[in-house]
Formats: sequence, C-alpha cells, structure tokens
Amino acid sequence: MCVLGGAPWQTSCWQTKVKVTDVCWDKCIMGSIQSSFSRSVASCLSNCAESFAEGEVDDHANCCSLH
Repeated sequence: MCVLGGAPWQTSCWQTKVKVTDVCWDKCIMGSIQSSFSRSVASCLSNCAESFAEGEVDDHANCCSLH
C-alpha cells in the first residue's frame, strides 16, 4: 500500500525493519554472538541493510508511481 502518512505506512515501515533484521542477521551472523560485532560482521550488516533499503525504496517509488 502506498500511503505516506498514517498507519499503513508506519506498519509497512515496521515490517520492513523486521524483514531487514531477519534477512541480514541470517546472512551475516555466523556462530555465537559476542559482546560486539567484528568489523567484518558490522560491514556485512551495514551493506546488507543498505542493499535492502535501496531495493525497498525502488519498490515503493514504483508502487506509488502506479497510483
């Protein structure tokens, strides 16, 4: 849904955050969790979230341009 103010957008935003966390966590976290992330894990998480965000922005722009 392409609503940029109000509950539908906020719900979509929250769902995207959850999805990014799940996808990037599964991709980047190997083994046990330490008290802090190594540089490679931090870089992986950052790159993963950035890539995901770019795709989501493109999807949202395409969706909204159709309406």
